[in-house]
Amino acid sequence: MYRTRRTSFPQGMKIGVPCYQINALTGQNVDLRPEDRSITVDCAEFDAPSMANVRRVRPGGTEIRGLITVDSLQFVDAFRQVVVNGTAHTFGTVLRDAWYQWVPVELIFDPRAGEYLVIGLYR
Repeated sequence: MYRTRRTSFPQGMKIGVPCYQINALTGQNVDLRPEDRSITVDCAEFDAPSMANVRRVRPGGTEIRGLITVDSLQFVDAFRQVVVNGTAHTFGTVLRDAWYQWVPVELIFDPRAGEYLVIGLYR
């Protein structure tokens, strides 16, 4: 996980964000497996609404604590499953013994095979 906060988000910077694979989905919790690589993310490419979203405090007082990347198609498949179950508001994972809610940084994205999506981790 690339650690960040809403007040220190690397706006306009290029950063290395670790890649993860989705192993399984149990209810609304995603089991992840870290990959041995990271992706360079250019935060200057995020649009203004996406940047405003990562810098705000979310309902319930949660805020961004880190970033990961996952395959965009795996993310969409997992998210569709939790939406069907009515648990999208608690969609997340445990990393380093803490539970994080998942929210894509880009509010509008086009999932494509082999492309990774930047996920904000909130708690």
